[in-house]
Amino acid sequence: MIARCLAALHAELTPHVHNPEAIRLTEHVRLRDLAVAQAVQLGNQLETIADTAMRRISVESEACDRCIAALTACVVVALP
Repeated sequence: MIARCLAALHAELTPHVHNPEAIRLTEHVRLRDLAVAQAVQLGNQLETIADTAMRRISVESEACDRCIAALTACVVVALP
């Protein structure tokens, strides 16, 4: 039964063709997800610091967060 179905559809079947745009988009999404995950992880680590000197660094990390946001926006804008 499977062989008959395959034989009937054989003319309509086409081999898989790699789409370079889809591959590029997948890589951009993966890198953006990685950057966001790292930002969240660093933010969570900074929230658990009790030392006041280290807390001051967390204020400076907000600038880093803005940089990460800008970079992830660039990744989206760079797509065709």
